[in-house]
Amino acid sequence: MKKSKNYEIRTSTKEDLDKFCSDQGFVPTVISRTIVIDGVPEGCGGIFRDEGRWYAFANFSDKAKQHPVALIRATKSLLDYVDSLGIRRIYNQVDLFEPTAHRFATAFGFMPLRGNLYVRE
Repeated sequence: MKKSKNYEIRTSTKEDLDKFCSDQGFVPTVISRTIVIDGVPEGCGGIFRDEGRWYAFANFSDKAKQHPVALIRATKSLLDYVDSLGIRRIYNQVDLFEPTAHRFATAFGFMPLRGNLYVRE
């Protein structure tokens, strides 16, 4: 678990996934990180496997978005771990209504494939 200032990045718990991802249906195959600010989980992001493919996801509160360093560290921590597992191709649907989504995705190696679908290889 990494701590800095008033946030920490940790492996997501079942409770975190229930709070941020319960409607997604991919919890059994998820590898994720949670951002906790002032002792409160404020979002999580990770990858999940569906029909043989890995997909990235992220769901953060507005409070978490005010901590870009935490978001970057959480993403880097997750992707370093994913790389160590040998997972080489990850798909991501970028939210076209989120102003920083394209820049954030491409900064971590996701490239546009078609429409809002990106891939990291």
